[in-house]
Amino acid sequence: MKSQKIMIVEDDISIATDLRNSLISLGYHVITIVKSGEEALLNLKNIKPDLITMDIELEGKIDGIETAIIINKKDNIPIVFITAHVEKEIFEKAKSVLPYGFILKPLCESDLRATIELAFYKHNMELLLQEKDELFDTVINTSPNFIYVKDSFGKYIMVNKMMADVWNTEIENIVGKTDFQLRDLGILSEEKVKSFVKEDQKVISTKQPMFIPEKQVIFPNGKKLWVQIRKLPLTLKGNPNYVLGIVENITEQKNILELKAKFEETSKQLYETKKFNSLISSSLKDRIEMNFIGKSKKIKEVLDLAMTAANYRDANVLITGESGTGKEIIAHIIHYASSRKNKLFVPVNSSSVPESLAESEFFGHIEGAFTGASRDKIGFLERADQGTLFLDEIGDTPSVIQAKLLRVLEDKKITRIGSNEQIQVDFRIIAATNKNLDELITEKQFRMDLLYRLNTIEIKIPPLRERTSDFKQLLFFFVSQFSKSMNKPKPEIKPEVFEKLSSYYFPGNVRELKNMVEKAMILMTGTILEPKHFVTSGGNISNQVLHEEIQQTFNLSEIEKQTILAALERMNNNRNQVADALGISRVTLFRKLKNYNIG
Repeated sequence: MKSQKIMIVEDDISIATDLRNSLISLGYHVITIVKSGEEALLNLKNIKPDLITMDIELEGKIDGIETAIIINKKDNIPIVFITAHVEKEIFEKAKSVLPYGFILKPLCESDLRATIELAFYKHNMELLLQEKDELFDTVINTSPNFIYVKDSFGKYIMVNKMMADVWNTEIENIVGKTDFQLRDLGILSEEKVKSFVKEDQKVISTKQPMFIPEKQVIFPNGKKLWVQIRKLPLTLKGNPNYVLGIVENITEQKNILELKAKFEETSKQLYETKKFNSLISSSLKDRIEMNFIGKSKKIKEVLDLAMTAANYRDANVLITGESGTGKEIIAHIIHYASSRKNKLFVPVNSSSVPESLAESEFFGHIEGAFTGASRDKIGFLERADQGTLFLDEIGDTPSVIQAKLLRVLEDKKITRIGSNEQIQVDFRIIAATNKNLDELITEKQFRMDLLYRLNTIEIKIPPLRERTSDFKQLLFFFVSQFSKSMNKPKPEIKPEVFEKLSSYYFPGNVRELKNMVEKAMILMTGTILEPKHFVTSGGNISNQVLHEEIQQTFNLSEIEKQTILAALERMNNNRNQVADALGISRVTLFRKLKNYNIG
């Protein structure tokens, strides 16, 4: 059931708010939040919650433990303690109150869910045992714990099957007998009998519950288990001298704690490795930022927008621009400047993933999911958990993946091929494209709803020809870079080089300029870079010349046709470069070539 009413006793409003939101998301009803023990006791006069979450350290005259003691005397309300401290003294003091669970700060929703549900389960069990003894057989025997009830003479009037099993006997061999009789039958040892009798007499005489902390016990069936024991005073049919014993098998929990300890040790080793690798990451980040050269107004706007995007870790980003403008560099800058910087940056070239393998590559699969799936595979989306997924050439993403990706963006869950298990993921998507996604949507090659989810923040990177003020800085940077890598002296650059390159269209943008400088440095035999060292594709064509060639008519279709023809000529018929230069997709270019009967 998830309609139970919960009172939160917490003096830190931030933690109280987070706790309330988590409980509401789990389906519980938070009826009030109070800051002190005194306020909690006052509220209990008017409201009766089904459970109380209690901070141990509270403002006011009484702390959480003292408040719990007062509540336990007046009301039968389960209490779960919340604390940031793990000192043994505090835990031992808190245990004396017999809380229904502990939750450590900072809060973890999965731990919260398990503890709250277990608390309700334990409380409901105790109520059933106190009020309805006729339900013992049907309810108690389904419990994973070992449960028994004794009368005032020490006779067992009820034991569940789990208890009989660990004692290596049948229920009928225990019911109606005392511990001394079980000793004579060889079921219990002399030491255990003395301990049981002493504990039971104390519970009956004081009418107070007893809690025996965790200990390891070897049972008659040979099993070695970790247990913790509750012994509660119980009234049945008006007689208050009964004892209810609940022996909780916490072996699995102990094993988990041991695994956790091993995990923490591994995490320490991983932390040391990360400290070493952080030097590489810092170096990589510096190199990325240096490679995005420019002081022009347009580039500053791009970098400012990238840093804004970095501040919002969950905002998806769409980076648009022609090939070679530096879209992936901007994606790296956003990742390394964000709170996700210590997690993976997973780059994916959407156009390079075969459609037949796309679902497996993106979502992963389990062993045996299909022919050839010889082992489990983690997909791109799962690898990017807590980090950044960079989808380059997003316009080429297969349609089936577009639909599934949209669903993941909505519920943040994935399912590997062949599995029914949903895996929670948390990543930011940075998508990039050199295509016109609006045209692809018109041509039904891209989903409009996916575009809306991807372009929460859109960053448009200008082509090199629109940032001419950065041209010299870029040229000098690449020359210096290749001088070092080629072990050549930094050359003098003749002014004619700038004249030649400034009239070039640069369809490949900054990447093309970098490659051009590398070739020039290889061709250079002396210490001077000259125009002859720079090889351009399509000749030295200025934008002005191109415009003059196509402005002979005012007919829009003819202007478009002449523009395409001029671009084909200048790009040596390289249609990919033509599509990039014209700012359209290759599919659109091919359609226009067909319409204008251009071979």
